[in-house]
This record gives sequence, C-alpha cells and structure tokens, in this order.
Amino acid sequence: MKGENRFNIGDKVFAKVKGYPFWPAIVLENNGKKYKVKFYGTGEIGQIKLEDMSYYSKNKHKFLKASKRKDFRDSIQEIEEAIKAAGTDGSPDYESDQMGDSISNDSISTNKNRGFPKKRKRSTSLSKSKDNSPAIKSKKVKMNTSINIARNLSPTSSLQNDEKNGSQVDLKKNEHDENSISESKIELNSSKKYHTEVEYDLDKVKKNTTHDKTLETERISTNKDLSDATNVQSITKVSSEDYTIKKELEAFIAFGEHVERQREIYSTLPVEERYDSELQNFPFFIQGKCIGIKLHSKWPLKSFSSEYERAIYDKNMSQCALETRKSFELDHLQTLSSKFIENLEINEDDVNTIFNEKLIAMKEKILEKLKIEGTMLQIDSKIKNCLSLHSADPEKAIALLEEMLTLNLNATMLKKHANVVDMVRRLRKYVGNLESWTMNDEEKNIFRKHAEVVKKTALKVYVKFMHIVGKPPGVDTFWDAFKTIATKFREETKDLSEGEFYVLTCEPHSRENFLNNYFIKDMSLCIPFQNNVTKDSDTDNKSQKSEGSS
Repeated sequence: MKGENRFNIGDKVFAKVKGYPFWPAIVLENNGKKYKVKFYGTGEIGQIKLEDMSYYSKNKHKFLKASKRKDFRDSIQEIEEAIKAAGTDGSPDYESDQMGDSISNDSISTNKNRGFPKKRKRSTSLSKSKDNSPAIKSKKVKMNTSINIARNLSPTSSLQNDEKNGSQVDLKKNEHDENSISESKIELNSSKKYHTEVEYDLDKVKKNTTHDKTLETERISTNKDLSDATNVQSITKVSSEDYTIKKELEAFIAFGEHVERQREIYSTLPVEERYDSELQNFPFFIQGKCIGIKLHSKWPLKSFSSEYERAIYDKNMSQCALETRKSFELDHLQTLSSKFIENLEINEDDVNTIFNEKLIAMKEKILEKLKIEGTMLQIDSKIKNCLSLHSADPEKAIALLEEMLTLNLNATMLKKHANVVDMVRRLRKYVGNLESWTMNDEEKNIFRKHAEVVKKTALKVYVKFMHIVGKPPGVDTFWDAFKTIATKFREETKDLSEGEFYVLTCEPHSRENFLNNYFIKDMSLCIPFQNNVTKDSDTDNKSQKSEGSS
C-alpha cells in the first residue's frame, strides 16, 4: 500500500512485516530509511519501511478483519485505549477521520479476564535479538583501558533576548481566532489521561529490565545443574555491571543520608530504576585473589513502596559491605561462605576500568541530553527570528517545528525553558502581521496557506509537550497545569547555582541527579556555560505570566 510522507515518534499506526498482516503499532524511533515500532498485543519490536506503514484511524476499517486471532483483538483494544488517552493517533487528518463510522465495540471487545497475549513469531528482521541477548561469557573479563574520558561536547544552546534582537513572534495578532484551533478542543480529546513519560521511553526501561532478569535466570539455572564442587567456580562468571566499587557504595550511603534529611519528599516519590543482580558484589583483593562480598543477602529483593525505602535499603546494604570488608579474615570464607563469591577472574585494573566505563556512560548520557536541549533552544530562537513583526518566513518556521517534533525531549528540558512551550502554544493561532506588510493579494493568499500549516504543525508539537509533561487532574487546560508545574520546578531549583542549573538533565530530587552531582568531579565534563541560559531569564518569567490559558 502507499505509505504516508513521514511519521513522528509516538504516532499510532498499522505496520506490516513480510508474511504477516498489518498490525497496530506505535512509532518509537526514526532511523532514517526505517522506523522502529513496537507492536501492540505482542510487545515485539520491528524495523519497518515507510511504505509498509499507515496511520491507524484512516485505515482501521480496511485492516480490522485481517485476523481473528486473540492477540490481534488485544492489540486493537490497546491501541484504541492509547489513542483515546492521547486524543490523536498523530495523523494531521485525525479529526476528519473521526467523522466516519467508528469501530463497533464488538470488533474489539475481549474478555476482561483474558490471559497474557501469546507472542507472534516474527522474522529475525523484527528484533535485534543478537544485540539484546548477549551470551554469558565464561572467559575472564577483558576491559578496554584506552577510553577517552575527556570527550568534549559543546552544545550551542544560546537563547537570544527578543528585545535585544528586535524580533519576536507576533503575539498581538495571534489573538485573531479565525481558522485557529482552540486548546479547549485539544483538552477535550486529550485531558482524560496523560502519560508522564513518552511510551517509547517506558519501552526502553522495560526492555533493559527484562534483559537483566533474563541474564540472571540463565546464570541461576546453570548453577543449579552443577555439582557443589564446581558451583563456586561457575558463579564467579559475573558481568561487569555486577561489580560495585567502594566509591559507588559511598555514593549510595550519601544518597541515603540525603533522603533521610528530606523524608517528606522521597516518601512520595516512586522507586527509580537501578541495576540489581543476585551476583552483585563489592570486589576486593587479598593474597593475589579477588573475592566479592555479596551486596544482597536475600534474593529476590522485596518490593519497595517509595524511593525513600529503597534508598535506605541501599544505604544499609553499602554500610554492611564496607564493614564486612573491614573485618574480613580468610577463615570467613568457610564460616560465612554464603556472603562471598570466591575466585573472581578479574584484576585491579579491570575493576578500575569498569568504574571508568560507568562514569563515561553517565557523562555521555548527560551530554546527549544537553545537546538535545541546546538544539531545542536554537530552534526556538530561529523560529522567533523568522516570524518577527517586520517580516516572516513561514516555510522556514514549519521546517523548524518539524525538526522540534523529532527531538527526544524530556519534561526537565521543558520545565527549564517554559518560554519554549509558550512560544509553541501561541503559534497555534499564528496569523502574521499582514496589515503592516506590503503584499499583493496573491502573496497574501500564499502566506495565509503557509500560516495554516504553521498552526497545525505547532499544534502537533504542543500535543507532544502535553504527553511529555502530563497534566494533573482538576486543571482545565494544559497551559494552566504547566504554569503550576514550572513554578514548582523553579522553587525546587532556586538554591542551585547557574552552573548546576545548566547541567541539570533530570528532576532535581531524583536519585539520578544526586549521583550525577556526586560523580561529576570525576567525569571531566567540558561544557561551555551559557550566560544567556539562566535560571530566571526574562523570557521564562514572561511565559508564565502571559495572559490567557489558551
């Protein structure tokens, strides 16, 4: 079938794999010639060509009878619920598609007490199983010691002051409501349910967690089949992530103490993702041997109701490991054998390399987010320049908005720069400044058509922002909710320096942010601090004080 021109992250589509019918899916990534999608009902991941994809709503009547399988019916129900929560499937023509006949409830109804859907078998082109399921290596861990820790990145995230440059989006004329799309309509479609994270981010977390659990199951099941004589040696074949050095344990203790001082905050926060393993250990060396102190005395771990509970567990676990090392004697290997892993095939250089690699991964994650944030600010500044009061280049603005749609933004970026959200909000009603510009009738007609595209594209970006940030219940519009959220964020970050605020890439009270700050002195971060990207910039304050809640 003939595909669409392009798709955006989060779009709900029908996607086809050779040998299988079209299947409901969500777009996770744009990889150039192909799109990475996740199939509803099965949870499988695929790389699909543009011509093998189409928006869900405009083609659901065509493909609904493609299969009578239970997992297909499940997938239909899942995507319908996702579209209902989002208010759109991402198609620019979604509202007009909804004018047609809706899918009958019978066609997507399923037993409420249904079991877990069976996974469909797909060709190897669907999944990167070779990449996601590495075999457990039995040889000694060999680490690459020639890693450039001081990798530099210079995101140019300058945001120019509107008055200084003499250019700003035409806000007065934007109050003209003709041919504009009101937010009340958006809210009606999308206020029922908001996700605090984009779906593809959740998928990545689940994927990594599943991978860790699968790896552990393989290790444990292998050990059960071995005799007692060989069990000690086989259990030493741990992954590099299982090694936790003294600096990390000290960081866990520091975070636990920090959490104890702010219990009222962390008692309300959900548990953050972190790596856990039955074989997780604190390695140390004695008489030429490497011995690991097991970090978890019981496995599997109990469930924790809040980040406070988990942080206190990590603190006590770390203190116990350090105390055990301090009082260790060789005969403990016999009397307290369950606490240790003997004969670890690793040396001190390997341990140092493992820690350096963790720092590099942490650093690269920070720099990647800052790079995306810088790109977002560049786009914001360019849009304001090309849609000024004196002249306008709407085609360029459309291209910039399309680029913003592709960015992997998070809520922290938007909270840091509320002016970006406000700019996109206002562009949904953009009409230009035709009364002051010298244009003939033909030029005016062309401009009006381009202005309509600007409004529609801005709407798509605004809907994306709504999904990223979310909307608390009891608030009429997303903008009202966002102003409250942004104000709270400013309060939480008021004690940060300009430099600390600039490198903030996650929620200020998160475990991730605490560990980033704890280890940042070891990361050799070379980042240019921008004087015009400040905590309390005029543009941010204007955004939150702007009139109306459209």
